[in-house]
Amino acid sequence: DEDNDDAISNKKNGNERGYYDEDNDDAISNKKNGNERGYYDEDNDDAISNKKNGNERGYYDEDNDDAISNKKNGNERGYYDEDNDDAISYYDEDNDDAISNKKNGNERSYYDENNDDAMSNKKNGSERGYYDEDNDDAISNKKNGSERGYYDENNDDAISNKKNGSERGYYDEDNDDAITNKKNGNERSYYDENNDDAIS
Repeated sequence: DEDNDDAISNKKNGNERGYYDEDNDDAISNKKNGNERGYYDEDNDDAISNKKNGNERGYYDEDNDDAISNKKNGNERGYYDEDNDDAISYYDEDNDDAISNKKNGNERSYYDENNDDAMSNKKNGSERGYYDEDNDDAISNKKNGSERGYYDENNDDAISNKKNGSERGYYDEDNDDAITNKKNGNERSYYDENNDDAIS
């Protein structure tokens, strides 16, 4: 009886059995084994069909980043929203705090060549960055707590001139005190044909 949800045909073995009622989410057919079972309701994210085993289950809602379907196992799961940088799950190149930049409680982001503190420059609590030829303190110049840099021919104190706490540099024809002129605490330099006191 479509018009009477208490009709006899709606009962079987002492339990209520009814019909599907799109206009009433409390209709009898929306219950099974004492739990509510309903229909998919695009306009109401609290519709009965949006619940399963006591947890909310909904639909994908492009206009509401808090829609039920955007949550899974207590964690937020959303959709890609290019116009809203607070959207639950999209990649945001301009905002390194975007939600999509978090996974399992840790921050996960993108590679940012303009900001050496960008989230993508961190992995497992250690900083990881990019190669920066203009800044010898760039994050990419550090590995496992030690400095690692690039070769700098104009600065003999450049980070790349250090290895395992010892200085390592380049060959400097114009300065016999250049870092390359030292090895194991002893001076080592180059051949100087004009100075017979040269270290070499």
